[in-house]
Amino acid sequence: MTRKSLIILPLSILIFFMPFSAIGGVVDNPNYFTLKGGIYSPQSNDLEEFDTGFNGELSFGYYFHRNFALEIGVGYFQTQASFIGFDPILGVWSEEDKITTVPLTLTAKGVYPTQYVDVFGGAGIGLYFVSGESDLLIGAFPFSFDDSDTVFGFHLGLGANFSITENVFFGIEGKYLWAGAKFEEDILGIPVDLDADLDGYTVTANIGFRF
Repeated sequence: MTRKSLIILPLSILIFFMPFSAIGGVVDNPNYFTLKGGIYSPQSNDLEEFDTGFNGELSFGYYFHRNFALEIGVGYFQTQASFIGFDPILGVWSEEDKITTVPLTLTAKGVYPTQYVDVFGGAGIGLYFVSGESDLLIGAFPFSFDDSDTVFGFHLGLGANFSITENVFFGIEGKYLWAGAKFEEDILGIPVDLDADLDGYTVTANIGFRF
């Protein structure tokens, strides 16, 4: 577990165990949609050479109580890396790798509401559809490989929503996710298994609509 995940975990627990707000439990507009856009930053050793990439998500939520909501979401995030080297036998080589993921998630959220700001912590599970692509150039000879995997994972998160009107809000949210994928490739006739732990964090700016 990384230093960042060790920070998110106690903060999420703190949010869940906050005293319930004095605001009543009934929510006038219990349904909401949220559009989220931001970054995904891999933190696992498997992807330590990979760049911070785009992360986006569309979610739908429902408040069962002013202090508790369930949210389902579908998203997309990606990361990539470039490598170059020299081999005495093969000569100069270069490699371009890209990993794209489509997560389907379910999140339980504990909410601490005030008049204008809702602070929340969340925990949930997800199904991650992961695709890996690799383009390798050895001398003048190009090779391409791709594989996919479907894995389960889980996540923790913190955020806040700021009301613009009774129905419209904007917010910020950070999540840390744990999910491990594996790719099987055939490189020059040699089967190779590659681990690609997706452990990392996402940070998004959000805009939503209550109804």
